[in-house]
Amino acid sequence: MVRSGFSANIPTATIEEYLDRLEEIVECAPTMPFTGKCVLDRKELSGLISAMRDGLRSEGLSSATRQHQQRTDTFQPVGASQRRQTLPQDDRIEEPFEEVSQVKEVVVPQEVTDQLVDAKAEADRIIDEAKQEAQRIRSGADEYAENTLASVEQNALGAARAARKGLEVLQRRRSSGN
Repeated sequence: MVRSGFSANIPTATIEEYLDRLEEIVECAPTMPFTGKCVLDRKELSGLISAMRDGLRSEGLSSATRQHQQRTDTFQPVGASQRRQTLPQDDRIEEPFEEVSQVKEVVVPQEVTDQLVDAKAEADRIIDEAKQEAQRIRSGADEYAENTLASVEQNALGAARAARKGLEVLQRRRSSGN
């Protein structure tokens, strides 16, 4: 059976097969020059998404709905009295915020500090790569613009030379009396 959606014929399939097709479309899509972004067929993707939605509706979201329902059925809200019992018995919890005059030093484990340093280094590396990529794209765009403008200039000069020769021919004819 073939399902028609957004003028694209999409065969019926499982959601997994639709996702595989969607991934294939994205991976095989042509890229735009200088950006690396891909060009996608909007009608084909809309048809796939529509078919996936229809597939989910036809399944009635049965498995996902059942799992969600089971999770929410087991949820029991904790009452205020139960919440107080789970907190550690500490008199400082009852003190107003303004009365706390001492700030305790926060001890950060070395492992967390190392992770923060690693994350900062990774962030710096990503930023540097992005700057290099931006510079590469900018250079490519400048080179393309320069080549295009040089071509336009050559065409304009050729047209000017042709116009000048045409004027000279007309002037010679006029001066020779023909």
